[in-house]
Amino acid sequence: MQYIYKLVFTGTTKFYIGQTENVETRFRTHIERLQRNRHHNVHLQRWFNKNLLTIASIEVLASFEDKTTCDEFEEFCITETWDRNFNVSKKSGGGDLISYHPNREQFVEKCRENLLKRIAENPPKPKFGKDNPNYRHGKQTKGAIESALCSECGEVKVSYVGARCKGCLKIIQSQTRKGENNKFYGKKHSQETRCKLSERMKEGYATGKFEVANAHKVVVDGVVFNSKTQCAKYLKTSVSTIQNRVENKKFSNYFIYQEDLHKNLPVYKAEVAI
Repeated sequence: MQYIYKLVFTGTTKFYIGQTENVETRFRTHIERLQRNRHHNVHLQRWFNKNLLTIASIEVLASFEDKTTCDEFEEFCITETWDRNFNVSKKSGGGDLISYHPNREQFVEKCRENLLKRIAENPPKPKFGKDNPNYRHGKQTKGAIESALCSECGEVKVSYVGARCKGCLKIIQSQTRKGENNKFYGKKHSQETRCKLSERMKEGYATGKFEVANAHKVVVDGVVFNSKTQCAKYLKTSVSTIQNRVENKKFSNYFIYQEDLHKNLPVYKAEVAI
């Protein structure tokens, strides 16, 4: 059950309207907080201190089982008696305590001063320019990066200033692996190991287990080959012939492999025959 009550004071005709579930407990709470100078209603507390008010009684104005209806009635009572009560908000449960605060201007100014003080003590990080942690390259910088040249040969474009092109990088890497820098320096594979490696590589390329680097898959007569080299070896022709047939419209059974079109086709293995 929700109750709408009115606090009546001695020495003034003004009163306070509130809402509670326990009238007796709320009455004692008001008395205790006013006497200890800790009441949440600044307007009422200052009147109490200045005029030495005492709470004469608490009167129940109405009771409701529905909270929404109770809130609406409380707001109605506060609004209708606005010039005769101590309430600082026309909303139920307190609501906006600033708009109707007796010292609203001083309160707002104090909040403003505190905010400026916090900003001065902890200034915000700049949002623009190079000082911004999320700073991104401008058009001029992007242009410089796009036109950057290799730091070694000075001719080939690279992705960013100071980078090396693939050719120079390959040369440098090969030089660092020469001689004693190579982990296999001074060592040799035995004849047996060389034969095993050779057979394994031949078997891998023949069955499609190994793929040639940067190889393009091709489709011939509905069978997928992992590379043009693999296809040429199977058909006993040259890689250039496979390339020409793929590009020539007359050979309608030769295609460059496309995942969305040929993913369900069989892949060439040693036992597959065309």
